[in-house]
Parts: sequence; structure tokens; C-alpha cells
Amino acid sequence: MTAHRPPRLADWLLQQLAEGRRQQSILGDLHEQFARGRSVSWYWRQTITTILVGPMKQRLLWLLVPTVVTAAITATWSHYYLPTRYVSETLILVVPQQVPEQYVKPTVTTRVEDRLQTIMQQILSRTRLERIIQDFNLYPERRKTAIMESVVEGMRADIGVQITKGDAFRVKFTSDNPRTSLRVTERLASLFIEENLRDREVLAEGTNQFLSAQIEELRRRIVDKEAQLRGLRATTHGELSQGDLIPYEVYKESYKALLQKELDSRVGANLERRQIGEQFKVLDPARLPEAPVGPTKTAVNAGGALVGLLVGLVMVAVSRRPKPKPDQEPTAVI
Repeated sequence: MTAHRPPRLADWLLQQLAEGRRQQSILGDLHEQFARGRSVSWYWRQTITTILVGPMKQRLLWLLVPTVVTAAITATWSHYYLPTRYVSETLILVVPQQVPEQYVKPTVTTRVEDRLQTIMQQILSRTRLERIIQDFNLYPERRKTAIMESVVEGMRADIGVQITKGDAFRVKFTSDNPRTSLRVTERLASLFIEENLRDREVLAEGTNQFLSAQIEELRRRIVDKEAQLRGLRATTHGELSQGDLIPYEVYKESYKALLQKELDSRVGANLERRQIGEQFKVLDPARLPEAPVGPTKTAVNAGGALVGLLVGLVMVAVSRRPKPKPDQEPTAVI
């Protein structure tokens, strides 16, 4: 069964590679035969034969040579210089403390976003990243020529941390090896979990120390005030003014409030030590990447071939421009 009209691509090739009258003659003959019932495959065979055998062969070479050359150059470049990149990521959930807050108030009340920024600065420090680079032998070629600071900066660019919701965030790592991408992502996730526990415990202990220092200072003031009041009673026959008693009562109320805060803080710190306070928990573990990300070598090679084809088309278009005729010399008059 024949198509209703000749293949457009075949006609386009003939239009690009043939000239003026010859072009019209070839297309006219092919269209006439096609209209009489010739098949599409016959039309293509005639088109290819006309291009390869006729004078259009040179222009065909102008199309093929740039295409093949640029495709070869692009393939060589992509093979040696275009890295294949793999990304592995994990989803970490922020789990609230397991004891209701009406019974035990949390000792760490900063927002997850703020605390995450602090933890990121600690994990992305040169000391931590340099240890990971050495443990997994990352960037071996770059380490031969670049200083460690530059290598560490490159690793920071390969690490991604993104808050997806108010109670979860993603950690990912990009590498030229899928197994390395997986293992480094797992290490980063464990560091976030460990650093969060350590950070919360340190903050809780710091709060306890601060409250203990405030309580000791206030207790000293109460003792001094009581000694002052005893001296006043001795001189006033036991009568004290409200101006003397009010500061003392304020000290006592403040002391009671601080004692309660210290108790709550110690209970909260105990929760952190027993790891039943707010925690980071891996919700979606890191997986081995199955396919690379970014432009593939096949896509880059196809793009190079397309550029070569465009160069060839420009060359054909330039060759089809009519050459200027030389000026005729004036005829001498006898």
C-alpha cells in the first residue's frame, strides 16, 4: 500500500543537495512515478541512488563529514571528560518527644530550621568532611593536584540538605560512583542523627548549669537579706517596714520559681540522655542509584552530531549561492 504523498524528508534532502532545474526535474520524475503507484521504499531508494551517484555526492559529503567529525569529537570528549553522576538521598523525620509536654516541658525550644542550620555548620566543617573523604577515598584524582581545602569545598557542593516540611528534611550526596553515593549519604544521615542528640544534650546540660548558677546567686542574696532583717529587728524591737519585707518576699518567690525550672530542666535533660526526647529518625533510607542524573553521554553525542549536521547545512547553503559572473571587457570599436 502506497502513501498519499512522497516522504517529506526525502524531498527535503533533494531540495538541499540538488540545484535549480535539475532539482525540479528529479522531483518531478519521482513524484510522477510515485503517483503511479510506486512505494515509499522505492522512493527512498531512488533518492539515495540519485544523491550517491549524481553530482550531488559532493554536497552529501559536506553534510556527512562535519556530522561524523563533530560526533566523533563529542564522543571522545564525553568519554574522557564528562563525568557520570549518581545521586542518593534519604528522608529524615523530626520525631517529637515521647512524653507529653504538659508533663515534661522540652529543654530545647529552638525551631527545627534554626537547629538544623547549626548542625549543618558542624557537619560541613573541614574536619568532618576531611574525615569522610579519607574514610571513603573520595576524589582521588583531584586530591593529587588540588589542596585539601579545595577538595573539601567541592564536597560541600556535592552535599544537599533540603527541608521538605516542618518536620522532615532530605539529605543527598552526588558522586561518580553509585555505591559511593549511597555509603556517603548513609554516613551523613547518621551524623545528623548523632549531632542532634549531642547538641540537644549539651543545650540541656547548659540550661541546668545556668539555672544552678542563678539559684546559687539568689540563695546567697536571700541569706544576706535575712541577716540584714535580723539586724533591723534587733534595732527596731522586732518591727519591720513593708519596704524591708517586700524585697525579701520577692527573693523567696523567685527562688521557688527557679527551683521548679531547675527540676523541669533536669527531667528534660534526663529525657535527652535516655533518647526519648525529640529525635531525628530515618524515614526513607538511602538507596543505590539505578541511573545517572544530568545530561547523559548519549544525549551529548547526539547534540554534537546535530551541530555537525547544522554546519554541513550551512556549507551546502553557501555552495548553492550563485557565483558572480566576471565583468565583460568592452568591445573595441574599429
